[in-house]
Amino acid sequence: MFVYTKEFEEKMGSYLSGYIFQDQPNILVITSQYLNSSTVEIKTNRFVGSRYFNKNPEPVEFYVLQRFDAQDTEATWETQSAMSSKMRNLKGREVVIGIFDYKPFMLLDYEKTPLYYDRFKNTTEVTIDGTDIQLMLIFCQLYNCTIQVDTSEPYDWGDIYLNASGYGLVGMILDRRNDYGVGGMYLWYEAYEYMDMTHFLGRSGVTCLVPAPNRLISWTLLLRPFQFVLWMCVMICLLLESLALGITRRWEHSSVSAGNSWISSLRFGCISTLKLFVNQSTNYVTSSYALRTVLVASYMIDIILTTVYSGGLAAILTLPTLEEAADSRQRLFDHKLIWAGTSQAWITTIDERSADPVLLGLMEHYRVYDPNLISAFSHTEQMGFVVERLQFGHLGNTELIGNDALKRLKLMEALKKMRDVDDKIIYALNALPTESFKGQVNSESTCRDLYAKLQESHLARQESIRSCITISASNLKKLREKRETQPDNVDTDNQFRAEQRKLRVLQAELNVEDIIKERSYKTFNERCRSYFHAGQ
Repeated sequence: MFVYTKEFEEKMGSYLSGYIFQDQPNILVITSQYLNSSTVEIKTNRFVGSRYFNKNPEPVEFYVLQRFDAQDTEATWETQSAMSSKMRNLKGREVVIGIFDYKPFMLLDYEKTPLYYDRFKNTTEVTIDGTDIQLMLIFCQLYNCTIQVDTSEPYDWGDIYLNASGYGLVGMILDRRNDYGVGGMYLWYEAYEYMDMTHFLGRSGVTCLVPAPNRLISWTLLLRPFQFVLWMCVMICLLLESLALGITRRWEHSSVSAGNSWISSLRFGCISTLKLFVNQSTNYVTSSYALRTVLVASYMIDIILTTVYSGGLAAILTLPTLEEAADSRQRLFDHKLIWAGTSQAWITTIDERSADPVLLGLMEHYRVYDPNLISAFSHTEQMGFVVERLQFGHLGNTELIGNDALKRLKLMEALKKMRDVDDKIIYALNALPTESFKGQVNSESTCRDLYAKLQESHLARQESIRSCITISASNLKKLREKRETQPDNVDTDNQFRAEQRKLRVLQAELNVEDIIKERSYKTFNERCRSYFHAGQ
């Protein structure tokens, strides 16, 4: 509210010429002829209709709402509409929105209609859409305003400095280039101190897309089927076998005239034990029943040990051990993995004064890169990338990661879902009735249906994996040719190595598929051999 007399009206021009009188709708001005005048005029600024975008503020237009005579206590309304009614009909007033392409909140399209005016490019050739943009479009339909956009900021929400200036979308609002900043903007305390914020429309969180863990390959893989205590028991067992064979052979030759020494007998025991342990025969011919008995007993013990070891090793190779993935906040900090985004806004909610060393370490490893650089880094598998976790399990900010970089992650998820079919079928097979209750359920029909589902699932998975292998091999061939023509190109070399790793993973998945197929059909034959035979 501003109060002045017309005596000072010439001086008031400098006071009533700021942008505040053009951007704020509810400004009230009370004027009178003299200081002791009994008649006053109540005015308000013109807010509706076309607005001024010049760098220098235009003269402010005021119109009289009411004249009031204090002596007669009489009020005369000069207009039929109250001051608050200005916001009900903006009469086409331009509303400028700062926007960049950030799905699903903001979407820019240069091919669809309707078209909106872009103040940055000074053209009418852009279409806008998105969850937050739709609210602005509905607002202007209800209150008769005109949407204009400003696309000068390509990817950053920005931040505010202590002097009330800033950069990015929030900086453009402070500079009066935009009226609204929308698109995934939440209750940021720093922004709240300098500008008005509406109620938030949804909840969101920050997560990372990190490199997939690599398979652990080490010489200790051969030792993993047995634990340390069990290995010690195996060693003691082999030592006892060697001693038993050596003593028995020595005793065998002590009963005849031509005997062997203790050294040769113990050597025989050690060598024979190792041969039996690896399922190899010995060329020694014995006529002693005692030695034959010890050899047979040792052979049976070694068969049991090697069978158990082979089963454990097969299980480890079927389900390969992967290195620890940086799939939690603590692990992301422990791996010291660089993670990147397009804006500092992703870590705005992390308090720099926090005493948590994990949070401080994560902030230290965070980098801000432009979208093109992030897209290039996504093929290296050497860093993490920020994505927004939206409501109902959806993710945003994933369009910066190329589809070719996401193929491996998508394939793993798809194979996992497709292999769930085998687990469900095995569960159904285990639920088949026993021999005494087989008359209560049509087991033949059930087995026939399950067999058809098994075949369909295995064929679909094999075709998917082989198709991916073909595509990956073709890409690898092209990258190899490009690498030969450009041997000093670092990006091509990184892409070539990443494609090599992906091809090896796909080939390993094909081997795993064969093992799963063999396991599923073995279970099927055990449960359905009495009711159904394949090929019938």
